[in-house]
Amino acid sequence: AMLRSMGKAGGSETRDFGACRDLQGRRLRHVNQEIALERWHDSRVRKEDVKRWYLGTPSWAEVSKERKPKSAVRREAAARSWRDEEAAALSSGAETREWEGRVTMIEAVRRGFCVVDRDCYVPFNANCDEADDWAADLAVGDAMRVWAAFRPRGRNLWSAYKARRVRPRGARAAASPTVGDAGTTTTTTAVAVGLEAAKRARARRARDEELERALILPVAETFSLAPSSMGVVSGSAALDGQRVRGASEFCSVQVVSVDAVSSGKWYYEATLRSDGVMQLGFATTRFAPDDANGDGVGDDAHSWSYDGCRRLAWTSGQSTEYGEAWSEGDIVGCCLDLENATLAFTRNGLPLGVAFDSLPKGAAFVATFSLEDDECLELARIKHLPDGFSPLVRDRLGPPARPDDALRDEPRPGDDQAPRDEPRPEDDQAPRDDRVEPSPVEEEPLPKQPAPLEKKPLLVLPEPLDLDAVASVADLEALGLDRLKAALMALGCKCGGTLRERAARLWATRGKPRADWDPKILAKTKRKPDEPSS
Repeated sequence: AMLRSMGKAGGSETRDFGACRDLQGRRLRHVNQEIALERWHDSRVRKEDVKRWYLGTPSWAEVSKERKPKSAVRREAAARSWRDEEAAALSSGAETREWEGRVTMIEAVRRGFCVVDRDCYVPFNANCDEADDWAADLAVGDAMRVWAAFRPRGRNLWSAYKARRVRPRGARAAASPTVGDAGTTTTTTAVAVGLEAAKRARARRARDEELERALILPVAETFSLAPSSMGVVSGSAALDGQRVRGASEFCSVQVVSVDAVSSGKWYYEATLRSDGVMQLGFATTRFAPDDANGDGVGDDAHSWSYDGCRRLAWTSGQSTEYGEAWSEGDIVGCCLDLENATLAFTRNGLPLGVAFDSLPKGAAFVATFSLEDDECLELARIKHLPDGFSPLVRDRLGPPARPDDALRDEPRPGDDQAPRDEPRPEDDQAPRDDRVEPSPVEEEPLPKQPAPLEKKPLLVLPEPLDLDAVASVADLEALGLDRLKAALMALGCKCGGTLRERAARLWATRGKPRADWDPKILAKTKRKPDEPSS
């Protein structure tokens, strides 16, 4: 009927068959749109770009919106051949190029990929030469011809869908078996092929054994004499004092020198020695990382992290845009507030805002971070301790850099368990931690220092503040924490929180009658002892 009406209205025959219906009653244009949506969804899973896609998903489209876990995506990618990758890359519309380059890096643990010219990611299943199994004997410096698509992946801008080694390494390949007139392989050629295969197998086993020995070298050869407060929970990592460097695909490391915390406000800092993919944050004792599948802190339901390389916040394998892009040398701080069930981060002392606001109550949290291969960070002495927070790893790294923080009498987790690098003034015979190897070099004992004086907090009394004389929230912040606290106490409002939170809470009352104030900012009134409870 619609085709007939369209033909009558135009005065000529129509070739628009989008209004036709199939046997299920669906119109042809709707079916084509669903097919296009399914292709778009598949390309998004493979992290490809689809040109000219700007429309939202219609409500009637039957497209699954569930996100596959990383492990499933990696298994599917490993099962794909170079022909599948080539077809997907060409159909995606992404920019492609072909060139010849040199291998600059090889993944050392599983030998699953390599990097060509420091800019092209080449998975081993992209090998299009079936006669040359270069996954077994590929070396840095080998020449490769790659066909790649422009798909940024970490530090690499190009991702190869097809690759071939130009000059195989070592002696010439074994000759192919010759077939006689009767269709049988000659005995001499079969023996040569078998000997060549056995030689390659022995070389592969020797490389694997050498790699295993490199990963379990003695402590004196791979670690410094300085004690480390960290421990590897997944994958492989090189620990050197308070510095950690990733040695596998996505290792996970935790601070083990202190007990897990379940209450209070805790803070630690890490200095970035590289600017690649790393995820810093906290995890509970139920955290289950998987280095083989690339799952670290933030990739399961019991961990929360911040990734400044991609400007993302991670938890349960889901990511949201957060924070700023970090660079080498930045100091990243992690602020765990278990009183308000929040986790926030800082960059060089500047707050980035709250990343997570619904942490589980009563869970025990441990400082955790995950690093890709060759990424590096170092636990630093506290330089930007926020007000109200306690340093998490101060016992290992020394007192905070700010003098007033060094005098605070604050509870610290694991005071009895953490080893000390210097003798305490009140006890020269403090026991050493059995986990730390003593230095073979004898050093002169340090002179005793007088015990620091206890710094008593100042008493803040309620004092009204004329808000009409204040022009902005920044002017309120300039008054300081104690002055804002006194003004909030005079108004009967909550007086805790950071400087920005106190200023915003006070600014919300400016020019408004008390009846219009947000009840959330009011402090709870204490019931008198003789007052009956309702």
